[in-house]
Amino acid sequence: MPSQTSSETAEKLKQRINGSNKFVLLATPGSIQSIWIPWELGLADGVKGLDRIAILPLLYKDTTWDEREYYGLYSYIEQVADGRWGVFRQGETTGVPLDSWFES
Repeated sequence: MPSQTSSETAEKLKQRINGSNKFVLLATPGSIQSIWIPWELGLADGVKGLDRIAILPLLYKDTTWDEREYYGLYSYIEQVADGRWGVFRQGETTGVPLDSWFES
């Protein structure tokens, strides 16, 4: 990707999102403030639908989603007690193994 964003950047992102099977949003303190993330997530939502999008939160414990309440629409990726990773719908305690989600 170019160091300066432009309409070319947007087109490259669009092509990559359209060409991928799944979309994972890496939620970091910096990405929460990004002006691109809502656009990327909205594009993925329109192309992939809810079942092919998951959020991987890499946030500090005190970080909140106050300005991104719509993140609650999407499944999230979390490591469970036995060390494996899973994809969970919001509000549910039973998920799908991460590798199975990627393969589906």
